[in-house]
Amino acid sequence: MIKAADNKSSYIMDLCIGSILGGAKILWLTRSRKIHDNDCINMENEKRNWLTHIQYAALTSTGCMHNTQEDLNIVHVVRIPGRPRKETLIKSCFWELPSMGEVEINTDGALKGNPGKGGVGYIIRNCEGALLRAGAKGLGTTTSFLVECQGEWHEVTSNMEKIRFSATWREANFSAGIMANRGVKLQVEVEDNYVGRPQFLYKIEEPMREYFRFFKTRCDNTCHSYYCNLLCLQ
Repeated sequence: MIKAADNKSSYIMDLCIGSILGGAKILWLTRSRKIHDNDCINMENEKRNWLTHIQYAALTSTGCMHNTQEDLNIVHVVRIPGRPRKETLIKSCFWELPSMGEVEINTDGALKGNPGKGGVGYIIRNCEGALLRAGAKGLGTTTSFLVECQGEWHEVTSNMEKIRFSATWREANFSAGIMANRGVKLQVEVEDNYVGRPQFLYKIEEPMREYFRFFKTRCDNTCHSYYCNLLCLQ
């Protein structure tokens, strides 16, 4: 039965395992009652007990169906609720150029473990899309929340006249993520700064190019990467 379920969905596989384990238990108990107690075995009751084990396996399963007719036939026969696979949601996002007279700082944080060794990274681009500066900094042992806060404020200094914050997903902020991953490898408070585009940064976000994020569950529109647009520098 396990071999037959190898190419089935995870939900059906869980049902098969529950059926095997439950059936083995029922057969062993039924045999013992018949041999040692000479009980009269009611096969209909034993079938209902077996079905109960399958239904319990369905209740505790975290798998999903393949949404095929075969899966629907199986759950109908054993009288259990279906577990349809959730549809994949696709959301698009963009990287936008800052306005004339602005520069844009994309920041991100990275963490190896939680808590674990963390780092932050940033890139600065002008209104033409040119990469002016990039940098990374090691934070040492910290938590994911503090890493995101550090990444957001790392480049915010007092010589800025105006600051505008925006948010985006990592799919449109991958270059700052690369810098943050380099920060994880640095010692605490050690910085690695570059003027212009670093040689290892082979790819950066293209203005107004559509990037996609795929959600296996309901999208809650939570943003995990942040950048700030700086209107003017003194």
